[in-house]
Amino acid sequence: MADDPAFLIENYFSDIQFSVHVISANEEGAGTDAFRVATGRRSSLDRWSPTSLNLEAWIKVDLTSSKSATACIIDRGHNLSGKTVVLERSANDSAWTEVFSVTIPATAATDGDFDDANGITTDEGAWVKRFASVSDRYWRLRIPAMGANLKPDIIGLWLGNTWEPGKITIPMPDEQAEAVTQRSQSDRGWQGNTQVVRRRAGELFLQLDAAAEAAALTAIADYDLLRPMWILHDADKAERAVLGQRPDGRIGFGFEPGWFPRQGRIPWVELQPLVQ
Repeated sequence: MADDPAFLIENYFSDIQFSVHVISANEEGAGTDAFRVATGRRSSLDRWSPTSLNLEAWIKVDLTSSKSATACIIDRGHNLSGKTVVLERSANDSAWTEVFSVTIPATAATDGDFDDANGITTDEGAWVKRFASVSDRYWRLRIPAMGANLKPDIIGLWLGNTWEPGKITIPMPDEQAEAVTQRSQSDRGWQGNTQVVRRRAGELFLQLDAAAEAAALTAIADYDLLRPMWILHDADKAERAVLGQRPDGRIGFGFEPGWFPRQGRIPWVELQPLVQ
């Protein structure tokens, strides 16, 4: 059964998006500092990882004031499949309340629900989970000891409030893609190209109602700054979640005939697609 779309562009772990937030961890290896968990660079060379093997580890953010959250996402490239992760919150950085404790699914789901108890592993290996809204100042992701010779590697971590504007207007190009490569052609008409990478792309057609307008304008203001946005066209098919970014050109909302208050088209291209 189809569900409404959901988007996550807010990320409390990003010290670029929230310069006053303080990100820390129980341990930081050389070149694997805690802040790297939210740089948006989807590379194993840019990640957070502690130094000790087979010990509990955590990464934490101080929001400086109490704020709500409704979703947590761990980007592809992590090594937590089949492992337990715990999200916790605190008012004083001392007494912690569990938001959830889950075992990350080792394989991608089919028709996976964004609200699933253990979250959903996507087709490219990210993990996504939505939960009931709760608020606090301190938040941390805790990973119990993983086993002999193991420690967590997290390339990307998102925590924030989803943007849920309601139904996306048809047409909805959600399965488009482009071939990214360099091509050449000889004087005899023979063609060649470098490795081909499939990059997903699409466009969101939104007609806002008055209640959704303020949140939409806030989200697009972040999007305009080239901040990555997780896109779930259907929250009942969370395995198809894609991390998109704003392409070049003018976008936004405006007043058009036949609808009030605003409507608009929001194009996106996949950020750093998986190279296989």
